[in-house]
Formats: sequence, structure tokens, C-alpha cells
Amino acid sequence: MGKVIKFLILATFFLSGDAFSQSKISNPPTPPPQAPQYDEYNSENRFNDFRSIIVKTREGRPIKIQNNKQAKSFNCSNARVNASVLDLYDTYRVQGPKIDGNYVSWDDFNNQVITKLENLSNSNKKIILLTESQSSPTTKLILERFLEKYKNIQHIEYDTISSSSALDAFENIYGLRALADYDFSKAETIVSIDADFLSDWQGGSYSPGWSKKRVPSKENNNSMSYHIQFESNMTLSGANADNRVPAKPLELKKILVHIYSRLIGESINGSLNPE
Repeated sequence: MGKVIKFLILATFFLSGDAFSQSKISNPPTPPPQAPQYDEYNSENRFNDFRSIIVKTREGRPIKIQNNKQAKSFNCSNARVNASVLDLYDTYRVQGPKIDGNYVSWDDFNNQVITKLENLSNSNKKIILLTESQSSPTTKLILERFLEKYKNIQHIEYDTISSSSALDAFENIYGLRALADYDFSKAETIVSIDADFLSDWQGGSYSPGWSKKRVPSKENNNSMSYHIQFESNMTLSGANADNRVPAKPLELKKILVHIYSRLIGESINGSLNPE
């Protein structure tokens, strides 16, 4: 009995091996992968990370995001921009439009939305369009055309972390409501007050310019920038500063006032003590 079982096992093994060999021969050879393609884009995501990037694609599928070094500004991506390519392969994202929790075709969705917008516009009922801040020129143009067609719609921009104070300050000085961009490669002295610009302050992307002036070379006349950081918490910028000065939030405000007084040449009464 033992010999029979052994023979059957061996026979099964040889048959399965023969079938495997036949299947390998009958399958066509795998075609070689196509060479990757690189395309330049201006990227903008929901976090207002506006960047000039290069997208590496293979067979039409984006697989990697790289910095566009040829761009004169916004040529350094951050962690969010690099990870944004993963959203394309997220199986849990919404696969299409929904109405009352049910998937519908784009034609049905567009027809229902247009019908409701026309009815509300004819009855002159106010509609609030709530979005985050938009930095993409293409998105702004689409919104402008949309608001021109429907006069009863009011567009309101609201962000979880607001930058209104920085926008107000820039508008007050320069007359333009916008966030300033900084070229740290041309700075000889950097004074940062609780601004972690090497990490995610105003979207980041300042580390390449900062690092250029931190290594003496012929390009910067063998000089280095001096970086002093006033901050209430340990940050990446503070850890890399020449001089890090820990301070409480109330002290930071008074430090800023004293620096401003030196710049304008006027003395200010008071001390840096919280009292």
C-alpha cells in the first residue's frame, strides 16, 4: 500500500510539473516596460501648495513628483506635494458624483445641479459658495466665470489655518493683498520670529535658497548668512540656526517691537519682561 501511495504522489508531481512547463511555453513573453516620461506642471492642492513640478509618468500613470529646478520660483516641493500622487491610487476616494448618498452619472448630476441653480437664480435666492483659499489661476478663472453667470451666488473663502493677518500686513504696506515670497539665497542676516520657514511656514520651499548661503563658495564670495531664531517651541529652523533664542509668546511680541524700533531709529520704552 505504501508503494502505491508513493507512486501516486510522484506521478502527481511529474504531471503538475509538466503542466507548469507547458503553461510557461504557451504564454507570450512580457513586453518590456516603456521608458518613463517627464512633464512639467504647475501644481496646486487643497493646502495651497502652489509649486512648479516635474511629474514622472510610466504608461500614462504618474508615479513620482520631482522639483522643477528650471523654474525661477516655487521650484521646491514639500512632503504634501510629493505625497499627492498617492491620491490618484486611493481606492477609498469618491469614485463619482453622489446625490442623497447614491452614485449617479455625471449627466444626471449636472442636469440636476443646473436646474436647481437656474431656479434659484430666477427666484433671486442667495447662494453661498464656501471654499478654501484658491491660489490657482485656472481655478480662479473658473470661479469668476461661474459667478458672472449666477449673480445670486456669493463666494466666501475660509481656511482652517488663516493667513489673513499676513495678508492684511502686506496689503497695508504694499497695497496688494498677497503673501510675499522670499529669496533666502540673497540674505546675509536672517532674523526669524517664530517662523519655521525650513519646514512648513507659508507652504515651505525655502530650504534650497537658505542652504545656498550656508556653505561658503565662489558664488557667495565665500561668505555665510547669519541666522538667529526667536521661538517658543523647538522647530526645524531653530535647530539649524546659528543662534536660537527661546522665548515665550508674549516675549516674542516685544522682541518684534524692539527690532522694529531699531529699524526705524526710534526708541521704545519698556522691557522684554512679560510684566
